[in-house]
This record gives sequence, C-alpha cells and structure tokens, in this order.
Amino acid sequence: MASFIILFFSFIVSDFYAPSWEREFWVKIGYIFALSGITVLAFVAEKKLLRTLHFFTLIGIVGVFLTLLLPHTFLKYAAYTFLFPAYSMFFILLLYRLYERAEEPLKKHVSFFVFGFVLFLSGFILTADAPVQFSRGLSYVVGSLLMIAGISAVNFMVLRMPSFGELDWQDKIEELYLISRTGAPLLYIDFKSGVSTVGPDQALTAAVISALSLGLKGAGKDEKIRMVDQGKLKFLFGYAKNAILVLAVTEDLNIIRRKIDEFMNEFSTLYGEILDSWDGNISIFKPAEALAKNIFIKKR
Repeated sequence: MASFIILFFSFIVSDFYAPSWEREFWVKIGYIFALSGITVLAFVAEKKLLRTLHFFTLIGIVGVFLTLLLPHTFLKYAAYTFLFPAYSMFFILLLYRLYERAEEPLKKHVSFFVFGFVLFLSGFILTADAPVQFSRGLSYVVGSLLMIAGISAVNFMVLRMPSFGELDWQDKIEELYLISRTGAPLLYIDFKSGVSTVGPDQALTAAVISALSLGLKGAGKDEKIRMVDQGKLKFLFGYAKNAILVLAVTEDLNIIRRKIDEFMNEFSTLYGEILDSWDGNISIFKPAEALAKNIFIKKR
C-alpha cells in the first residue's frame, strides 16, 4: 500500500508538474516502487497462501531491474502485454485463495475488497497514456473517479476486516473441555493429538476449570463468552443452561468465539432437557464429539 501511494504521487507529478524531459524519470520511479511493493506482497503470499514456487516474486524482481535499465517506450508496452496480465492473474489467485479459506464475515469482506480492487484497476487502465490520448482526456476523468471509488471501497473494507490470523483459526485451538455445571466432564478433545477420551487427568482438569469458571464474575448469567489469559494459552468459556464449554487456544479470535456460540446453541438443542435429569452416564454425549469436530475442525 505504501508503494502504491508513492506510485500515485510520482504519476501525479509526471502528469501535472514535471517538465516533459523529466516525465519519464517520475514514471519510472512509480513503476519501481509499485513493482517493489507487489514483489514483497507476492513473496509473503507465495510463502503463506499460494503454491506458485515464487514465480510472481521472480517476475517482480526482474521487472524492477528491467525498469531501471530499459527505456520507458519499451516498458510501456511490456507493462500491458506482460506485467499487467501476470499480476492480474496473481491477484485473482490470491483473492480466490483468501476467499476459499475465509469464513464469514471475512468471506464477505474479501468479496467487497475484490469489487473495490476491480474498480481501481479499471480506473488505473483508463488513466494510461493510450486511452487518454484516444479519448482526448475524457478517460482520465472517468478513470480518476473510478480509482477514487475503488480506493475508498478497499480502505473501508480493510478497516472493517478482521485479522488474517483468522484464516488459520483451527491451528490456534489446542483442547476442548465440555463440563456440566456440577463440574463433571462430559467431553474432551485434544485437537493436536486427536485424543478424545475422558480419563482421570481430564476429570481433574475439568474440576479445576470448573472452579475457575465459578470465580469469573457473573459467569454464564448473560451467556457471554469469558476469557482467562494464562500467557501462551488462553481459556475461552462458553455457557449454556447446564453446561460449560472451555477451549484452550493460543489466540483469542472472533471466529473462535462464533464457533463456541454455534456449538453451545446446537448442544443446548440436543441435550438441554437430558442434562436436567442426567444420571452421570457420559456415553450419551458421544454424538457431541462429532458435533464438536464438525464445528471446530475446518474442512481443508
């Protein structure tokens, strides 16, 4: 984003303030910074999200050197015949991958981001030399308005967009404890090892967690999720009428809180009346394990 701010600044200078013999210098400055910014973005994206073997990163590095060495007349055609199609494909792949891995509301935000990006890209094309000369300057006005609309849409969505850490929310969940209001363990899942057996260790931990829950002010009365920070681990407490769900996580994310609410609503529907007269047999909660895995284990 910083590189594109410099790109816009250099293009404004080249179009309105620089003498004709300086125009190529400012245009080249814009290209170099834009390509540098996209190269950094491509490197991070190809390391974290895309499996393109750093192909787009390499294009950016080569593009920066060619911009430094070659005349602007050559670059003008290279940009539209090679760089523009290549990076259009990069952004399509990146946004598709983000949309594929995202869940609501991040999925909706990515969609709106794409809309803003398309507006901006359309405006950027219309402000290029060839369309401006062909339309006798009219396309520059239209393109500028489209870029303003696109940038506004993108900025609005970026400010509202949750952390991209939410893309890997599943990896942030360590353990799940489902405990009755009396402190008895109903369900246990270790998401790292796959263990889902309630044994003596889990029963002892459940008792400690239950006591901790009781220490939370007004615990569960308003059914809001509570969080206890223990350094590397954070415990998120979700409440239903007769049960408490506790997730041990490495990061407190909004999407995990929504998953807790979803689970507790489903669990209350299935077991609310059963827990009112529960006789202590935890085997009846075995189906809740499938429910928990369906909600807290994302399909990859």
